[in-house]
Amino acid sequence: MGSCTRYSPYKTQGSDVLAEGTLQELHAVLRNRASNDDFLKAEASMKLRGEDLRNVPKLRAVILYRSPDAVRLRVRHFAIGLVAEVIVSGDEGYIHDVRGGALYKGTLNELRRQGGMLGSLSLSDMISALLVSDSLSSRLDRGGSFRKLLTEEFLYVTEQDDTGRKTTWKLRRSDALIAEILVTAPSGEQELHFEYDGFRLLGQKPIPRKIYLDVFEGYLNLDLTGITIDPDADVNPANVDYLNPRLPVFPLSALGEDSMLDDLPGE
Repeated sequence: MGSCTRYSPYKTQGSDVLAEGTLQELHAVLRNRASNDDFLKAEASMKLRGEDLRNVPKLRAVILYRSPDAVRLRVRHFAIGLVAEVIVSGDEGYIHDVRGGALYKGTLNELRRQGGMLGSLSLSDMISALLVSDSLSSRLDRGGSFRKLLTEEFLYVTEQDDTGRKTTWKLRRSDALIAEILVTAPSGEQELHFEYDGFRLLGQKPIPRKIYLDVFEGYLNLDLTGITIDPDADVNPANVDYLNPRLPVFPLSALGEDSMLDDLPGE
């Protein structure tokens, strides 16, 4: 795991914020930065990285979140407009093929296995990555199984859930900002790797400026830039997991292997 840029939006006093490197010290710092919003809207430019960089579609991602477990990802193409949505409501997941005019439904596990490129973007993990202080603070609030490793520059904190899935946060001791997040499956396979490049402040909450995302060790690589978060967006929270009743609903297994993002025109 590497490191993010050294600039910090916090004014330090010449000593490490995480001088002791304990979980108690970390929890106190993050609690002061967290706002625990019940609803918010996030936006970012989304660029796919791959071998063919000459014809990469220019995409915009809009994420709506309603606590505790409703998330909607809307993917827009700069010329076509809305092309696809991923909707999570509790334990159910949906992919909305806008151009095909259909919904594909499954469990969250099925979404990860059968949802192709869009399904592999775990929206709960995306929210946790965007709201880095809120997410880790909430997990520390709940307790659980945590391990830590302290080095001269970084504090590594790892949580393992009941399934054996592990999440590791790499935090800079100088300002308690997260440089990277690594999520591994119970089998040890790397599921997600988030790498941060700079932060700005919304109040005291750190908002990532840029995130590099690697899904399943190269299956999908994304750059998220120009990230904005608005907890006061003029959006009805009920719309986060709204499903158009006129759309036909199919099982995720009927979606096929082609991604809805494969044939989009590039820049």
